[in-house]
Amino acid sequence: MTPHSSTRRDRFVTLTGPVMTVKTDFGYVRSPMASGEVVGDRLVPTPIEVDLPGADGQPALFMRIEVIEGVPRCTEVTVRSTDGGREVRSKDLRAILEEGLDSWVEVFVSLCSAEITERTGEHLAAVHRSGEEAVRKGMRTIRDVRKGSRRPMTGERRQRVADVYNAQESGGIEAVEAAFAVSRSTAVRYIRAARDAGLIESRKS
Repeated sequence: MTPHSSTRRDRFVTLTGPVMTVKTDFGYVRSPMASGEVVGDRLVPTPIEVDLPGADGQPALFMRIEVIEGVPRCTEVTVRSTDGGREVRSKDLRAILEEGLDSWVEVFVSLCSAEITERTGEHLAAVHRSGEEAVRKGMRTIRDVRKGSRRPMTGERRQRVADVYNAQESGGIEAVEAAFAVSRSTAVRYIRAARDAGLIESRKS
């Protein structure tokens, strides 16, 4: 991981200011050093830009990931031919689908994010960890958060949320975050749904 100031080498590099760059086997993943959103037990920079320049005339790929409502989401994928390289073909798009954008989001976010080690009020302490196990752990967190954002709010889930929340004298939001392995914004959405169903009485969390 190498901090540096971004330069606009081409039209796909949009980050400015201090940037953290992670080199991968196929290219680079860049993210701002001065911003981050809490996602589960991770501090995730936003946006994240993935630059896979291609090799031997193969098309290049650009990907943009942003944290939206507490969930890392892919907001752009661009495939383009390189100078002197071949045209973009159907097989290039098939390859992206076969690899799976969900897996890419999990990997790239895990590489750029930091594990939160301490929370005291508004203060957060987080550390970047390297190694395969650290990356896999980060991927599991991101996967759970993304899946949680797509889960329907069934009556059973609303009741479980209410049970977790009501069991706390304070810190109900944090308890729901931990119990369901979701981001704070998703926990708030869950609590709102349970409250709208009359399962939670209004009080400070």
